[in-house]
Amino acid sequence: MSNSAADYEEYYALSDHECAAYATDREKARAFAEQCRRHEHDDRLIRKPGWSRGTPR
Repeated sequence: MSNSAADYEEYYALSDHECAAYATDREKARAFAEQCRRHEHDDRLIRKPGWSRGTPR
């Protein structure tokens, strides 16, 4: 992510099952990453963004 002050990374919580599935299925992992970029899994963010949330790089 990138905002006016810095570039940063966002981390999302995954279950053990999801982690194993994404490790063996790149398309499934890519689809999840795209959903995260569209803010569709914000409830799973490990650290909530501040007031100046960035946009995908």
